[in-house]
This record gives sequence, C-alpha cells and structure tokens, in this order.
Amino acid sequence: MLGANDNRTGESGQLESRKVVIDPQAALLDALEARHAEIGSAMAVAIIREVEPIRLASTHDREFRARFEMFCVQHVCAFLRSARLGRAATATELAFVREVAERRADDAFPLPALIEGLRVGHRVLNQRIRQLGSGWNTPAGTVLSVTTRLVEYMDAVGAELGEAYRSRQSLSAGRTELVRREMLDDLLEGRYASRPDAALLAASVGFEPDAHYMVAVLVATQGTNQALAAELARAAFSVTSFRFVVARREEVVSVLREADADAVFSRVSRSGMRAGISTVCRGIGEVPRGYWEAVRAIRFASDAEPCIDLSRLGPLRYLEFSADSVARQLAVQYLGALRPGPVADTLLMYVDSSLNARLTAERMGVHLNTVHNRLERAAKLLNRPCLGPLDYLEAATALRICARESR
Repeated sequence: MLGANDNRTGESGQLESRKVVIDPQAALLDALEARHAEIGSAMAVAIIREVEPIRLASTHDREFRARFEMFCVQHVCAFLRSARLGRAATATELAFVREVAERRADDAFPLPALIEGLRVGHRVLNQRIRQLGSGWNTPAGTVLSVTTRLVEYMDAVGAELGEAYRSRQSLSAGRTELVRREMLDDLLEGRYASRPDAALLAASVGFEPDAHYMVAVLVATQGTNQALAAELARAAFSVTSFRFVVARREEVVSVLREADADAVFSRVSRSGMRAGISTVCRGIGEVPRGYWEAVRAIRFASDAEPCIDLSRLGPLRYLEFSADSVARQLAVQYLGALRPGPVADTLLMYVDSSLNARLTAERMGVHLNTVHNRLERAAKLLNRPCLGPLDYLEAATALRICARESR
C-alpha cells in the first residue's frame, strides 16, 4: 500500500509540473490586442468629439473619420508591440506618426490640436487598460506596469509628432519665404508680368484679381527686421488667411488686404519701428506702385508719428511732408513773427477742431476766452488784421512745414 501511495504522489507531482504559468501582463496585452479595433474606434470617436479643429475636419471630409479610425488603431498596435518588447517605441515604429505630422504641417493644421488629440487618445486607452485589468486574477502591479508603458509610448509619440511637425513647418516656411522674396523682387524690378507662371504663382500665394491691397514698408529701430517680420506675420495670421510678409535687406515689406490692414496693425507694437503705408492698390499689378509710395511715406515717419498711412494722410498733409526748400522759405516768410509756443499750438488745434473755438478750448483744457485771445495774438504776429478760414489753414500748414524742418 505504501508503494501504491507513493505512485499516486508521483503522478500528482507530474501533473503540477505540467501546469502552464500564465504571465498576467501578457494576458492583459492579449486582451487589449483582441479588442484593438474597438479601442481604436473609441479613441477616434472621443478625439473627434472633443477636439474642435479635428471635428471640423471630419465634417468637411467624408472619408476623414474612417482614415482617422485606422490611424488610432495603428497607435493601439504600435503601443502593444512596444509594451511586449518592454521598451519605448522607436522612430522607425512611429514612422506613421511622422508622416501624419508632416501632412498636417503642410496643411497648416494647428499643432496644439494634434497634441490635444493625443492626450484624449491616451485617456481612452488608459481607461480600457484599467477596465480589462480590473478582474480578480490581474494583479494591480500588472495594470500599473502597462499604464506606465503607455505613458512612455505617448511621450515618444508626442516627441516624434512635435519634432516632425516643426521640422516640416520650418522647411515649408523657408520655401514659402523664398518664393515670396523672389516674387517681390520680380514685381519691383518689372520682371513679374513676363513670367509664364505669373497668374498661377499669384493665386498660390493668395492674391485675387482686382482685390484691394495696401503695401507697408517697416524698419526696425529696436531689435531686428527678422523679429519685426515675425511679429507682423503673427499679427496677420491672427486676422486673415492671406499673409505676404518679406524681410528684405534693411526693411520688411508686407502686402495686406485693405479690409485687414487696420486689424493687423492694431496687433503690432508701434514702438521700436517706423512704417509707411501706401494708398490702395488694385490687384497685384499695382503692388510696385504701392511699395514706392510706402518707401516715400516712411521717410516722413518720426518718433512722434512712427507710422505714416498715406490713405489717411490727405493731400495737404502729404504736401507738408514733401515740401521742398522753396516751400520751406515761403512758410517762414508767411509766419512772420509767429513762432512755436502756446499761440501756435492753439492755432493748430483750432484748425484740427474744424475752426470750433469751444471744442479747441475743451481739447486744450483752457478757457474759451483764452482761445480767442491767442487767435487774436496770432493774427497780429502774422501781420494780418483778421484771419479767415484759408488764412488759418495756410498758417497751420506753414507751422507744420517749419516744425518738420526743425526736427
């Protein structure tokens, strides 16, 4: 009997030795792999629902949702592969991420939206890991290990996504900058119209036939023209899809739609730069004329008036700015004994206030009688018995011409 008992004991030991030891982490990864298509679909649905730019893309492209779902499934498979190997995903394994990042950079799709989509996808996949690992036979340490692998995977994806997007964006920006610079040079040197691809190139940059544009020429008085060009490009990007900004030798040249110009320049700091803005140009053919107008206007800019907008200047002010030596001599002669000071300031304010003495007093913060007294004093200094509207206008013009000469 003892022999029989020993035999049974031996058979039991053999059966136990035949038992397969199941790795709980491998079992959890297997469960995830069995559901990879379902999980990828759930990730796509959540991302499209929560990330607005991606949701908008899905409404404009009927095939987008299916493609995006396959992209999310690729993520699940790539994560499972790296988790089984016990390491972060390599650049080769994430080639599909780089490809998508480069395409989105070419489309000017916002990088923050891509990163937000990655965050949402991470959350969905993390929830599925915890759901499948919540059974009694899955140790908590296994779930923690797999979620840690997920964090490592998402870090690698984020790094690859950001690096690929920025590299492609820099390359595209460099090419676009070169195209715009060559285009501007051809326009200013009269070669553009003879180019066989002129119309196609103008359309690719965003110019529209007979649309109204304004040309601005800016010079940095603090910092660099490259920094000024970048600030202007950012301002234009926040307002409109049409952006034509070129850093050209010692200046920055920008072409803006007439309707966008005010909004763009309101976002650019006036300190540290001087600018000249042209009158309205009709179509790309008038851009050279606008450029030379802006170049001339910037010569009149000063610390007190850093931006000269010809469309708002008016012909009289422009003549004041461009007065020659004869005009300056005539201005001095016209003013006689009238010199800069309170009397001259009051006369200028009176003209700017449409010859309204009460409005002049309010703007200057003085009594109405003071305004009348100073205007009478101005008439005496000008050696005129009384001043009419044209006299006031001529005196104001002469004062401004002399003021510019003394700067």
